[in-house]
Amino acid sequence: MDRPLDICFCSGGRHFLPLIQNMPRRGYRLSKEFCRCIKKVRRTVKLRKGRSPAAKESAAIAICVKSVLGSRGRTLRKFSCTKRGGPTLQTQKPLKK
Repeated sequence: MDRPLDICFCSGGRHFLPLIQNMPRRGYRLSKEFCRCIKKVRRTVKLRKGRSPAAKESAAIAICVKSVLGSRGRTLRKFSCTKRGGPTLQTQKPLKK
């Protein structure tokens, strides 16, 4: 076995389960690529006059949704690009591992 095991005393029996924190999250690679795309595009996108600086990020998100997710037939539902918990991404269709 390549992953460490944890003992779970569920329903009266002993079950060996893989440790959750060591398992890769579902769609981790795609979420990492999506967040990397947003960071790069945010620096290069140019806005029209009179737009707020926050519009840069929303424009970058729209571009990356089309390029990263749209090419795979996915649509965005929810995402976060935090350093502490790592990037997470939720799409309309479930992500594969």
